[in-house]
Amino acid sequence: MLDPDYRLVWTCDADSHLEAMNKYYAFRNWGEYQTNFSEQDSKTYQEMGWE
Repeated sequence: MLDPDYRLVWTCDADSHLEAMNKYYAFRNWGEYQTNFSEQDSKTYQEMGWE
């Protein structure tokens, strides 16, 4: 349970971890997301059986 003063400030819909992180980095103004696991991270959640 969150403290009553907390509030949701951002949500994200994405088909893969890579897409989600790219959106998150853009939201935070952190530049371009970099990964050492681009092949794995670019697989969609559906491809991994998560949907």
